Amino acid sequence: MFAIIFSSASISSGNRIEIDLSDVYYSGKTFVIETINNSTENVYVKNVKLNGKKLDRLELRHSEIINGGILSLEMSKVPNKN
Repeated sequence: MFAIIFSSASISSGNRIEIDLSDVYYSGKTFVIETINNSTENVYVKNVKLNGKKLDRLELRHSEIINGGILSLEMSKVPNKN
């Protein structure tokens, strides 16, 4: 494992986190984590998309984060057992 040092992160509307990667290493990219249907009842992740494409694995690659983009987490009341 390794750590990524972010120069700043901000949370807006309770369902979006923007991470500014504009330090020396990552040339001004932004990586956004957003949730869809986020609520106190919807505690399970139903679907995950990275830049609009379905993500069928449980990890993100370092290159995917530092290249910037949007990670969308669709939330649900029931667990996805697939």
